[in-house]
Amino acid sequence: MTEVLCKLRELLPEEVYFEIRHQSLILSPRPDAPGIVLTMPEDEKKVLADGHCLTVVTPVTGG
Repeated sequence: MTEVLCKLRELLPEEVYFEIRHQSLILSPRPDAPGIVLTMPEDEKKVLADGHCLTVVTPVTGG
C-alpha cells in the first residue's frame, strides 16, 4: 500500500494527492469483489497483491 501511495504522490499534483489521502480508499481482491475500507494512515502497511483493486471514493453529501 505504501508503494502505491508513493507512486500516486509521484504522478499526481500535490494538492490532489493530499485530497486522495482524506478520501475513502477501498481495497478488494478484484474489481467485481467486495472490498474493505482502509483507515489511513494506519493501513498504509497493508499488502497489495497483483490484481488487487484500489478504489478512491469521494464522500458526497447533500439533501
